[in-house]
Amino acid sequence: PFILKEPDASPETPTLKAGSLAARSATVEWTAIPKDNRHGIIRKYTIDVECTKGSACASQPPFSLQSTSTEKEITGLFPSREYSVRVSGYNVIGKGPQSDPLTFTTTPDKPSGSPQAVSPGTVFATNMTVRWQEIAANERNDVITRYTVYVDCVTSSGNCVSKTKEVSHPTLSTVVTNLIPHTSYRVSVTGSNVGGEGPRSSSFEVTTKQGVPDPVGNLTAVPLNSTSVTVSWIEPSAINGQFQHYAVAYSPNGKTFNVAETSLVISNLNDESYTFEVRVVAGGGSSAVKTVQERPTCQ
Repeated sequence: PFILKEPDASPETPTLKAGSLAARSATVEWTAIPKDNRHGIIRKYTIDVECTKGSACASQPPFSLQSTSTEKEITGLFPSREYSVRVSGYNVIGKGPQSDPLTFTTTPDKPSGSPQAVSPGTVFATNMTVRWQEIAANERNDVITRYTVYVDCVTSSGNCVSKTKEVSHPTLSTVVTNLIPHTSYRVSVTGSNVGGEGPRSSSFEVTTKQGVPDPVGNLTAVPLNSTSVTVSWIEPSAINGQFQHYAVAYSPNGKTFNVAETSLVISNLNDESYTFEVRVVAGGGSSAVKTVQERPTCQ
């Protein structure tokens, strides 16, 4: 006689559908329960999924899905995690036994989050310290292997060049060097794992301190007459801060003039050799002195 009862056999061990395994999903398929073991029409299959290895398993309890066919796409998985899948069939009476487990590991994926609390440390004229905190555990998607610090010029003018620096995990700070004094930069950080590089963090803007200006170029002294000399020069290649003035001095028995232009006529000189000096004065200090010697001549 025909006896109504639950299925007394399970589907065969499920397998992964070819090409379906990804970082956050996988499709499993299985053969139907043998006809003699169904004891009625199989109404549905239950797919029991459990994360069995990986740091994210604590935040993902086992869950179940249902299917009326012999395959099912499983979504909501975590990258680089090991999962166990069992399948059982239902008829009108109830649930049959579970299959043997299928175990698989999802593929890696780049971090979905970014380093936190990115901030400047000490800032100097040509270098600065950048600090950050780790990516949230549930956004790493695998072991973080390195961080990349992006230091971008806020404006493209001048000699500013954007920089990147890679830092191995677990280091959470670094010193970025060879910066331009008195220049604004925008700084952000990313994290990378075996799956690739994650998104950039929130950024901060910082302006490096003023530095010592470069010296003037092409300093010359040209006699005008027996008592006057024209001293001239070209601007420095970099001021490295807020320009204040040029300091022009002569000796012997001379004095110092503060001027904004790149030339100066010095009068009331005697018929002797003089040393003329020019230095740049800016917010970061004074440049090296450039000198030239000349004496007034009769015209």
